[in-house]
Amino acid sequence: RQRDHSLVLLIGIFKHPALNVGDLVKGCMDIIERNDGVTPDKQPAFTLLARLEIILRVLEEYGVDENLWDWYTVFNELVIPSLFHNNPDCKLVAQQIVVLLYQYIGEDIKIIIEDPYRNVKPQIKQQLLLKMQEIDTINKKRGDNDINYLTNKSGKFNDSKDEIMMNKLKGSKNDLDPIIEANND
Repeated sequence: RQRDHSLVLLIGIFKHPALNVGDLVKGCMDIIERNDGVTPDKQPAFTLLARLEIILRVLEEYGVDENLWDWYTVFNELVIPSLFHNNPDCKLVAQQIVVLLYQYIGEDIKIIIEDPYRNVKPQIKQQLLLKMQEIDTINKKRGDNDINYLTNKSGKFNDSKDEIMMNKLKGSKNDLDPIIEANND
């Protein structure tokens, strides 16, 4: 509970106009810039999970702003390796980030996940592609193939109906836990 409160406070601080959320994301990426060559999937779970949760909250609060931070670097160097971590919580948060990035970026995320070179575990890949398909289905039902329809330019949801719908898509921790526990071992 204390960690959640701290995370909310940290994200709230970056709403001040003098601060740049890109600096927060850059601070989270220090884990990949280690000189000892230890990749994120081999980092201690608590260290990796804290950074992933911050990235997730940044996406939820601010969306993707390519002027402030590079989503591609975060995705390839932090999120993808986190899908291979042995801690299920790290995998879960990484999957939630993938789904949110798909909502903002679109097909580029799907292409990267489907890339055989990435070697994403088949069960995780299947779960992610299913969530992406759900997002696409909602967009088609609304008559809009543009993924950005659900959000305005700041990344905030357009109205409360959309927010409720997207929160269902993001899935609660309980939605993905059984799948991760059953398939990611």
